[in-house]
Amino acid sequence: MFNSDFLFISSFYLLLGTLFHKIFLNFAKQEISKWTNEKIAIDCTSFKVKWVFLNILFMIYCSKIHSVNILSFTDEIIFQKEFFKCIVVCVWISVLIALAKIDLETNLLPDRLTITLGVVGILYSVFNESLSVVQSLTSAFFGFIFIMLTIFFLFRLRRLLQEKNIKVIGL
Repeated sequence: MFNSDFLFISSFYLLLGTLFHKIFLNFAKQEISKWTNEKIAIDCTSFKVKWVFLNILFMIYCSKIHSVNILSFTDEIIFQKEFFKCIVVCVWISVLIALAKIDLETNLLPDRLTITLGVVGILYSVFNESLSVVQSLTSAFFGFIFIMLTIFFLFRLRRLLQEKNIKVIGL
C-alpha cells in the first residue's frame, strides 16, 4: 500500500506543515493582540489538536499527490522545482488553516497572513509552467481593485442610507 518513498515525502510534508502552522500562528499573535486583547490573541493562536489534525490530513493528501509527481523526475533541476513547490504548498495550506482558525474565533483576518498568502501564490506561479507571473500579478491587481471598490461602494451605500434615515442591519 505505502512505499518507502511515499513515507519519506509524507513525513517531510507533515514536519513542514506542522512547523509552518506553529510559525504562522505565532506570527499572527501580535497583530491579533492589536485588534483584541492579549487573552483572545493567546487563545486564538494556541496549538489545538483539531486544527493540527486538519493540517495533517491536508499534508497527507498533498504528499500523496506530490509523491507521484516528484518520484517520476530524474532531472535535478526539475526535482528542485518540485521540492520548492512542496515547500510552497506546505506554507499555503498552513496559512489557510491558520487563517480559518483565527477567522472562526475572532472574525478577523491578520494582514500579515493574508499578504503572506498572496506572496506565496505569486511565488508558486514562478515555478509553475502553466501560470505566468504576469497572469498572477494581473489577477492579484484586479482582485485588490475589486475588493477596494466593493468596500468603497458599501461605505458609500451605508452613508446614503444613513442620510435618508434608513436602517439596514447588515451594513
